[in-house]
Amino acid sequence: MDTPPAARYSPGAVSFALRILNIAATVLTLASGLGVLAQDLFVDGYREYHRDWVAFVAVYCGVQAYTLEQLILRGWALPWLIAARAAVAYVFLLNFTSLWPQWRYWTPGRYVYDLADIQGILNLGLFTLIFLGRGAGNTWSLIGATRTIPPVRCMTARNRSYNRSNMS
Repeated sequence: MDTPPAARYSPGAVSFALRILNIAATVLTLASGLGVLAQDLFVDGYREYHRDWVAFVAVYCGVQAYTLEQLILRGWALPWLIAARAAVAYVFLLNFTSLWPQWRYWTPGRYVYDLADIQGILNLGLFTLIFLGRGAGNTWSLIGATRTIPPVRCMTARNRSYNRSNMS
């Protein structure tokens, strides 16, 4: 379904670099999820070893594919998808010490973590990816994306006019 031009995500709300970073991150996680799904379906013993639930992996891939489509087309659902992704990331970071030991091996995005895991330097690359990608990256995306949601746009417009009137 094509997004009507009036409902498209405003190109000025998120910078080009931020959009490219979001697309790259989504492509990586989608590729990882598709790799896990393919191995779950075609490699004997893989699903049992990782304890994957094929339906969850398929839904994960579907959400990543839809997010990628919305990022590329600047669809109407993009601000809401970014807000949901940020909320999930914050829950993950708040429960990091209890979730991480299992999540690293359980998530369909496990191969993205494997790419960043540089052995011998106390997992510096891995934890940088987690805290900058999930924390700062999702926050930056959320700030840029929510400027197009009408109540937020109204509040930010009021704050800008209030700040201008107090500056003179």
